[in-house]
Amino acid sequence: YKSVEKPLNRLWRRSVEVASLCRVVARRHRELSSDAALLAGLLHGVGRLYILTRAARHPRLFADQATFQSIVRDWHADVTKALLETWKISDELIEAIHGFEDPERVGRGPLALGDVLAVSDLVASFREKPDLLEIKLEESVPARRLGVTRESIQQVLTDCNAEMNALRKALGH
Repeated sequence: YKSVEKPLNRLWRRSVEVASLCRVVARRHRELSSDAALLAGLLHGVGRLYILTRAARHPRLFADQATFQSIVRDWHADVTKALLETWKISDELIEAIHGFEDPERVGRGPLALGDVLAVSDLVASFREKPDLLEIKLEESVPARRLGVTRESIQQVLTDCNAEMNALRKALGH
């Protein structure tokens, strides 16, 4: 399993970052649970984790990175949903985690965890590219619904850093 050590560490760091962002974003809205948002962020990558650990058992099958990335992209959401259902996670969390990448599922009805997860994943993806992040936030329906704008993003990121440090300390990493 040495071959998956680096990807597992990247996935863990990404999950902690998205979870921290979820908590910070959700805290800004009384009708959303920041604890549920934190859990959604931590669990959103569990399908990728499952696929990665399975790939470690069959290194030749997944030796081609393009094929592996295609499998992850195509299957992770459904694998995540199946795992969460097996674990008896709430329907609200399952819906948010399974659908956050689907623009047809987020941005409708009352604010929901899927909106929070979509925005948090977007911010985590473009955090190191502030100009591109601003453009992505302006294009994002969930970001507009949640009030995450270029004006508010600096405070979100500052609060996220504090949240990540606290979460890493609590989880022993």
